[in-house]
Amino acid sequence: RPQNFAGIDIPENVEVQFNVPLEQTWEIMARAKAAIVPLQSRETACGIVTVVSNMQLGKAQIVTETVGLSDYLSEGQTGLFVPPQDDHSLAQAIKRLDESPDFALGLGQAAKDFATKFCSEQATIDFFIERMENCLSEDRIND
Repeated sequence: RPQNFAGIDIPENVEVQFNVPLEQTWEIMARAKAAIVPLQSRETACGIVTVVSNMQLGKAQIVTETVGLSDYLSEGQTGLFVPPQDDHSLAQAIKRLDESPDFALGLGQAAKDFATKFCSEQATIDFFIERMENCLSEDRIND
């Protein structure tokens, strides 16, 4: 949202875009070396769709450690966490990925493996089928 950037000095090497169509968003993510999802607080459970999408693309990610994102990423295994509003930690994490491309690739691959196993459409279907079957079998036991 443009109003969120009011008064912020954007460096020349940073491009900020708003209201990007979904197809173009996927193209941008696919070309990126890594994804960064900075949030204002630990209590804000947002960015989950963005994080899972980047996981599916096999991207290394740096995210604010929040109540929702820690369910999807594991520190140092499938992503890197930084505290909210901590510019120094964010800069260090970016530097770490930039200076360790093999580490970044490993994070991305592990994230992709996790997303394939737990966050795919098929995984969701399988999860609900299993739950429904369990409920039906419990009903039969109780009859």
